[in-house]
Amino acid sequence: MRRRSLSAGAAFLIALCTVVIAVAAHAGAEPGFSALQAMPPPVGGPSPPVAPYAAISCPTTSQCTAVGTTAYEPGQGKPTVVTDRGGVWGAPRLVAVPAGGTYGGHPPAQLTSISCADANHCTAVGWYRTSTGSQLPMTAEELGGVWTSRTGAIPADGLTGSRESAGLTAVECLAARTCVAVGGYEGSDRLVHAMVLVESAGTWGAPTELPDLAALSLFLQAQPDAIGCSDTKDCIVLSATDDLAATQIVTHSWTETAGTWSAPTQVNGPRFTSFAALGIACPSTSTCLAVGASGDPGLVHPEVAVAIDGTWGAARVVGLPFLSPRTRWGQLRGISCRGPTLCEAVGGFGPATSGGGEIAGALSWSSGVWSAIGFVPGVRAGARSSSASTLLGLSCPSMARCTAIGAATDLHDAANYPATYPFSVELTPVRPLTAPRAPSDVVTRGTLGGAIVRWSPPPDDGGAPVSSFTAWASPSGRSCRSPSVVCEIHGLRNGHRYRISVTVTTSFGTSATSARALVVAGAVPAPPSGVRVLGATAMVTVTWGTARTPPGEPVLGYLVTIRGAATARRCTTIAHACRFGGLSRGATYVASVVARDASGDSLPSATVRATTR
Repeated sequence: MRRRSLSAGAAFLIALCTVVIAVAAHAGAEPGFSALQAMPPPVGGPSPPVAPYAAISCPTTSQCTAVGTTAYEPGQGKPTVVTDRGGVWGAPRLVAVPAGGTYGGHPPAQLTSISCADANHCTAVGWYRTSTGSQLPMTAEELGGVWTSRTGAIPADGLTGSRESAGLTAVECLAARTCVAVGGYEGSDRLVHAMVLVESAGTWGAPTELPDLAALSLFLQAQPDAIGCSDTKDCIVLSATDDLAATQIVTHSWTETAGTWSAPTQVNGPRFTSFAALGIACPSTSTCLAVGASGDPGLVHPEVAVAIDGTWGAARVVGLPFLSPRTRWGQLRGISCRGPTLCEAVGGFGPATSGGGEIAGALSWSSGVWSAIGFVPGVRAGARSSSASTLLGLSCPSMARCTAIGAATDLHDAANYPATYPFSVELTPVRPLTAPRAPSDVVTRGTLGGAIVRWSPPPDDGGAPVSSFTAWASPSGRSCRSPSVVCEIHGLRNGHRYRISVTVTTSFGTSATSARALVVAGAVPAPPSGVRVLGATAMVTVTWGTARTPPGEPVLGYLVTIRGAATARRCTTIAHACRFGGLSRGATYVASVVARDASGDSLPSATVRATTR
């Protein structure tokens, strides 16, 4: 059983041209980031590393434990745990698989999820392979710093012997040694079914098969990805599965009430589109939040869904921020809540231009309202700035602090391409608001009576989402305001030069002005017409009519060019004629004329030929 998710590696290269209107409201401050640090890579991997950690759990504000595996390759599956105490990651440790197990195979042994009830009790889940080739569920438990693993049970209708195929993908612990784990197994019908295991006082009970999907088949199988519980008898399980027949990822949800599981229901995206849920958290006994992305091919946009008393509403698109670098797509990969009013979601967001990689970021949920997305600054992949980065999971031990883990990719490391470095970062769910940084890269183009202005948004909005941009023309004082990154200033005098600057406004206030860009209002002249060339002895004379220009912007001059077989001559004049002497006799010359005004040069006129005598 392999845990399903949208491919982070493939997402680095996705480029979309679809415009999405976010329906989720954004207010309040974005999360803040601090204590960015590299993590030691999982045990037994190559150098530079190729695998991040999969999950993290923080039982206290001073201790976190992450789990992962070396790489998803045969023979390299070393299940690993690593603990941060007081802000310093210790040495990673190998978790031994149960007796008779191996670390290799395809897929190799893995730990995919962890939940820590307190500083001395953590439980992780995953799978391992046996020497006979079967794949079995695995639970690993930490008691006072010592990790032991055991084999999870499989429902009675599962395959047996060397054909066994099962795994656990997510776990949630409600107290020490009291946990609920979810996963999948291949039944005797050769279809993949969902199952749940419950631990009570350190003893795992018999597995429970969840009700089958109505359309369960080889094309649509049940592979749970996430679980959220208020107690061991009241949980919600989510499964984001490839629907091979519909070529999309769909999410199904099972709800447990007082120990009884409901039939699965589909969680839809906006307007009945597909939604791929990658994480779940329940801030209260009646409310759960799911995060993920649109599951339709070519429409990878971050989305969130809310369940009230077990009933899911349609997922909603999360609006992308007006920050540099600009982003166009993304996915949310994890969520953690602390108390009924505060949650934090993390993921990766892709650039609006081709050739760039994901950018790690996060957003906060407070009392039903999502903040704007903030980006993690300064992520490095080893000694270099990362080519791409994403946050894969997080844990919030308090209302004021969360710890997230992520992957930073170096696409330029030829020794191990692509090199993937694990990192962690502290999140403050609500950062102190400051003034936004100024926009940059202001570009202008003169128009009749005005100017079109474009710019890049700021790299930091100060913690509050951008509400508008304003472009100013000096010395006129004219301006234009826009919610996007382009606007047109009107009321300027044609032929006059202006200095253009841009500011950004948030709920906190207005930024400093950007660097100024120069522009001349108006437009270039039309190409001169009526061009004639008269050939004479060793000379030609070129004449033309007056070029049309915008009102108030006169022609400042003309540039005349003649070209022969071996020479080119130019003449600049304010008149309407130009004479070229000293030319070769009996040679043919081609002439064209360009008109100039304060806004620039016109297109060349039609060419005319003449031959000297």
